[in-house]
Amino acid sequence: MCYMLYLGANQEFPPAERLEWESNDSNASDWPFRAPRLVVKLLSIGNDSVRRHFNEAFVVNIGSYEGCGCGFNQYSEAVAYSEQLPNSSHDVVSKESRMALAEYVASNSVRTLFGCWADDESLPIDREVEVTLLNIADAAYRLPESVLMRVKL
Repeated sequence: MCYMLYLGANQEFPPAERLEWESNDSNASDWPFRAPRLVVKLLSIGNDSVRRHFNEAFVVNIGSYEGCGCGFNQYSEAVAYSEQLPNSSHDVVSKESRMALAEYVASNSVRTLFGCWADDESLPIDREVEVTLLNIADAAYRLPESVLMRVKL
């Protein structure tokens, strides 16, 4: 099951860059250098139900280096389940994906984020929380599920 992350803004998002993330071989020695840090996708017709969670006019789905949002929380999970700080290539790229996410949020005036498991987009929101750009950039901060995250300016 995949973690899905959606962003809402009152201005149109820039055109999504086409990335061939599916063809990346994460076992290749140069993979950490080639892996995309963000994958931005327009909502498909099946994901229109997620729009009702947002007050903003524009909503996109954003993925980490894995294409979905799972990689955004990969480092925080590794920290939670390990006695030592992780530093595999996946952990490094996960941290870089979170930094890229924070930069994207800041540069596109994103006001709301919503995270959930795939196919749970139409379920009710459990709660709302405030997050800062520092929270978003911090790979050790786990992005929650079924929670609407309002960006605190």
